[in-house]
Amino acid sequence: MNLTKKTNVLIISHGYRKSDTAGGPPQDIRDFLLDKVSTIDYIVHPFTFANFRRSFLHEYKNGKLVESYLSSKISGPEWLQYIKHLFITVFFILRKLHHYDICFALDDLSVLSVLIYRKLGLIKKLVYYSIDYTTMRFRNPILNRLYYLADEISCKYSDINWVVAKHAIEARKENGLDTKKCSPFLEVPIGFHRKEIKILPAEKVDKFHLVFTGSLAEKQGLQLAIQSLTKIILVFPKTHLTIIGTGDYEKTLKNLVKRLRLESKIKFKGFIEDHRKIEKILAKAGIGIAPYKPEPTSITYYADPGKIKLYLGCGLPIITTSVPAISKIIKKGQAGEVIRYTEKEFFQAIRNILHNQKSYESYKKASILLSENYDIEKILKVSITKTLHKKE
Repeated sequence: MNLTKKTNVLIISHGYRKSDTAGGPPQDIRDFLLDKVSTIDYIVHPFTFANFRRSFLHEYKNGKLVESYLSSKISGPEWLQYIKHLFITVFFILRKLHHYDICFALDDLSVLSVLIYRKLGLIKKLVYYSIDYTTMRFRNPILNRLYYLADEISCKYSDINWVVAKHAIEARKENGLDTKKCSPFLEVPIGFHRKEIKILPAEKVDKFHLVFTGSLAEKQGLQLAIQSLTKIILVFPKTHLTIIGTGDYEKTLKNLVKRLRLESKIKFKGFIEDHRKIEKILAKAGIGIAPYKPEPTSITYYADPGKIKLYLGCGLPIITTSVPAISKIIKKGQAGEVIRYTEKEFFQAIRNILHNQKSYESYKKASILLSENYDIEKILKVSITKTLHKKE
């Protein structure tokens, strides 16, 4: 099978925000395929903590948005909301009555909602693209077991399983999944849009400008960076931090900044919907930070953080902990500093990178070199080609 102007595609995912420009794997797949296929039906359901309460379907024909549909507002307990998503997907698909050449389902519930269509031949190729995985999704043991059962069914009855990191395969094995009984696995990492980012030379960026982008949660470890800044500015007084994003930990972080009297050094930009605007801010900055707090149940251990790929894409040296799998690649490529979760090591990482201009340029050059592996256009081209040509 090849992609042609007669190809019909279905994409199903869950989202945090209703935005067509915020980026992420579902949008990356959609945007990659827009000018290559006939029709794309793009379905997004809200997570229980999302800023929108209605599932929606966007239909694209020949690269243009032609119709949109909204479900009724979704409410109730978390488990009930997700069950409703199953039926909404079925309703949306029945409304369109399309035959799909390929379906990308970006979570196990989305796979379950279309398995019957795959069995009936209304979907020719079903891709289960799991963006994250964790050894404990829910504290409720019943919900946790149901989650793993849904994942197991998805891994077995999809045509191919895309994972963002090999760690996600190993974690499934540790949880008792017999991967030999599953459909083939293919590593498809998160990437960035190389052609849309203009990397600036080291002498034209503010190397003392630290940046963070992403959800504001305790596990992200921003509190470590804020606490460390009091010591950092004594050695590098020009250092300042920009935080892009929002979340349930935002108030706590702002209170910490106020208590440490760092308001003049730390700016909260909030959520920026347009990904291009975020890229412009990052490209002019000096260091990208992702100081994840080590937590045994963190999904980041088995995920592929998009923020780190974006930092690489903008040519930023990176400071992170060993929580994400890509930290090993960053360390090996000398594209940044991988630290233990302590103020002492965060400070030392800053010192290593900002020691002098030659040191900074070395880290930046390594980051740009490493980024060549994560151009999303190249990643999706190779991955979709392998998927379409996989033997039944």
